[in-house]
Amino acid sequence: MLDARGKPVDGVSVQREYAGDGPMPIPEYGVLSGPDGGWSLTLEPGEWDISGAVRGDETATERVVLEDERVEGVELRFP
Repeated sequence: MLDARGKPVDGVSVQREYAGDGPMPIPEYGVLSGPDGGWSLTLEPGEWDISGAVRGDETATERVVLEDERVEGVELRFP
């Protein structure tokens, strides 16, 4: 999680939403980013929209397509 200047943002609520076809494979929930802006989610294979929010500000939504249970390098930034 990074601000507009590229600095880490702590305490961002990172949300995921299933964007694939068919039934959602798991319940929705989110996590909080750490002091370094880092975060981690475990997701089932499929299409997911990932976004973040803190103090009323929201990041852009990043769509990821997982073929296995791991994706790296999703960078969410605040405008």
